[in-house]
Amino acid sequence: MNEPVFDHEKLDVYRLSIDYVAFSYAIASRLTGNNRHARDRWLRAAQSIPLNIAEGNGKHSLKDRSRFFNIARGSALECAAIHDILTVCHAIDPDDKLTGKSQLLRFVAMLTKLVARNESVSENPTVCQTAFEQEQEHEHEVGVQGLEEQHRQSGEQSNLTVGLLGRSLRDRDAIELGIVHIEDKRERANQVNRGRLSLSNHGGGTK
Repeated sequence: MNEPVFDHEKLDVYRLSIDYVAFSYAIASRLTGNNRHARDRWLRAAQSIPLNIAEGNGKHSLKDRSRFFNIARGSALECAAIHDILTVCHAIDPDDKLTGKSQLLRFVAMLTKLVARNESVSENPTVCQTAFEQEQEHEHEVGVQGLEEQHRQSGEQSNLTVGLLGRSLRDRDAIELGIVHIEDKRERANQVNRGRLSLSNHGGGTK
């Protein structure tokens, strides 16, 4: 049986933060004595990063999502400070500090972009699009053009007109399309023909 995958697990920043938790636990297991207070706080802050990313990603409100992402970002900054404290106290190696802070810097940048994107979508949801959405729209456009070209070459013409409504999904980089209108052009043609026939009969009776 395949392991179920949640939406937050598809986020790169979440997967990287899980790796950081493993990294911090490996080092924290060696910290004892006077370093245990910083160790315990470090572990709580490290766990807080993926926990708040997961919870925030499940929120429907963009404001709530940003709030949890900001908490995760704050926890990453707290971990960075703890790295400095443990290094100056000679509790961890400078190389471990460099590795850990490099990861944390990446988290902060990624979470900052997520918050900024949520705020942009909240202010102007019809204009703001992610790069992935633009790519998907481009692929859809190419596919439609290719289909139209096939119809032109084959001489075929569709009798149906389908209206689609696209909506940007805030928690998944994708586009959801829903059918909002379907029109059978044959029915319109029949109505036009009936109208012409009625006018013709009416005209013939008045002569």
